[in-house]
Amino acid sequence: MDFDPDDLPMTREMIQRLRPFDEKEKAIWRKALGRPPSESPKQAVSIRPDGDVIAHFKKGGAGWQSRIKAALRRQAKLKGK
Repeated sequence: MDFDPDDLPMTREMIQRLRPFDEKEKAIWRKALGRPPSESPKQAVSIRPDGDVIAHFKKGGAGWQSRIKAALRRQAKLKGK
């Protein structure tokens, strides 16, 4: 196995200093790891619309994917999220 200078073995002193996270540290890690899972997560799908359809939405600039989603919701008569 190759030597990794960023992954040195732990010393006795390091091992003795190990301790479980306290509640404050747990809260920091929970926040750092991102938001909680959504109750209605989005799903990845693959569709192949014609080029002119994609060009129509892209010519509006950033947010073209959101505009496609809004157009699909309008067509399906679904409420916006």
